[in-house]
Amino acid sequence: MKRNIKRLLFLIVISISLLFTYPSKTYALSKQTSYVKVSDQEKLEVGNLLFSNLVFKDYSSTSTQAFGLSGRITNNSKNNINYNSTVYYYDSNYKLIAQRSSLGIALKNNSYFNQMASLDILNGHKVNEISYYRLSIDIVDNNILNSTSLEVPSKNDIYKSYDYVIDKYNIDIVVNENNIYDITETITTYFNVPKHGIFRTIPLKNKIERLDGTSSTNRTKVTNLEVDNEYTTTKQNGEYKIQIGSANRLVQGEQTYKIKYNYNLGKDSSKDYDELYFNIIGTDWDTVIGNVTFTITMPKGFDISKLGFSLGKRGSTDTTNIIYTVSDNKIVGSYKGILNPGEALTVRCELPEGYFVGAGLPVNKIIYLEFILPILFLIISIVLWYKYGKDDQVIETVEFYPPEGFNSLEVGFFYKGKANNKDVVSLLIYLANKGYIKISETKEKSLFSKNGFKITKIKDYDGDNIDEKEFLIGLFKNKKEVKGNVEVTLLDLENKFYETVN
Repeated sequence: MKRNIKRLLFLIVISISLLFTYPSKTYALSKQTSYVKVSDQEKLEVGNLLFSNLVFKDYSSTSTQAFGLSGRITNNSKNNINYNSTVYYYDSNYKLIAQRSSLGIALKNNSYFNQMASLDILNGHKVNEISYYRLSIDIVDNNILNSTSLEVPSKNDIYKSYDYVIDKYNIDIVVNENNIYDITETITTYFNVPKHGIFRTIPLKNKIERLDGTSSTNRTKVTNLEVDNEYTTTKQNGEYKIQIGSANRLVQGEQTYKIKYNYNLGKDSSKDYDELYFNIIGTDWDTVIGNVTFTITMPKGFDISKLGFSLGKRGSTDTTNIIYTVSDNKIVGSYKGILNPGEALTVRCELPEGYFVGAGLPVNKIIYLEFILPILFLIISIVLWYKYGKDDQVIETVEFYPPEGFNSLEVGFFYKGKANNKDVVSLLIYLANKGYIKISETKEKSLFSKNGFKITKIKDYDGDNIDEKEFLIGLFKNKKEVKGNVEVTLLDLENKFYETVN
């Protein structure tokens, strides 16, 4: 009896140990390659999946700034198969340098395998140090990977404090050859409190910052907008804002909105290559977003190994839980998680130069006129000014002043050796400049002039020049007082002042 009890206790202990040590996520089938030289082509068969044409790609010196494995997948089953791929990278001494894992989907028949990584995972090593790799493939339980219960924010008490959350966000993008995207967004929201609706903000100006340090800015245009609800639009601060919902009606609980529009990204700004660069989910949302799914249809073939995704705040290179597959020219994927407010999901792919044809923003002719007319009027104004409005050049007058200590009469005498009547009369101007007299024009007529003048005494002479003193005395010899001022006119000086001059 005691032996049976001991056996029972032993089985219980073993069962409990297995319960806690057995992994929570199991793989139905796993397989990995041996050490493979980066210069070799490899293949790996795992159950119904054949990974073939596996080659190592190094794009560390390009704008892609990535490295990893690329190849093809043949799915011999009748269903899509989810898998987890892990690549281990070794140096020439078989020392592990880095490793990277990602989830993927193998579509029925044929699809592409792409397991590229950013340079961040090398931890200071260089890509050229990698000599070998090993690829491990684990088939994932489809039920586990396809479960969306944890990705519905409205069912998670953590997000009850938000006014609203986005439970599902599906975006379908058709990229045209002229770099215009036909976009359809289906947004399923859940309002925790009554609200009128949502805002969808689309940037009209994008700054692209690449991992290689280069950056560029492109301007965009939104056209052919369709919304399955009441809406209004505004443009401000480089943004196209769509306000969806009725001002007269409040909504609560689950609501779905569908938006369709054309998004013209204009001419590609890069000189050496074209590129697909788009925020599948932008940074303008003020709430959490779950169950993000996307489809991107390219106009023609492209190098899948140059395709990459990132999520998080601006500048993030995180690719965790982004699952996608490529078949022909179509990219289908999803994000297994919940995006926080302000976090973006971005896709980028370097494309051959000339991939986009006829790209560019349409220019309104009125905009041309807004620039041309002011320039035209400016040119006409300049021509008219040169022809009619230009003033004659001002000729600077030459002014002569007597040497210091001499008046105009004395200078004339020294210069010519004699003084005439004009030299004597010049003392009028000289003494007026000295502040002794003021000369004013009058309407008094004389024999030889229609207008006359008057000379008003301002102050008595206080200098020591005999000629100047005698000139002032003779000038006001026949003076008269008018309103308290001592003055003489032309008539007062006629036939009298000549004696002083002589």
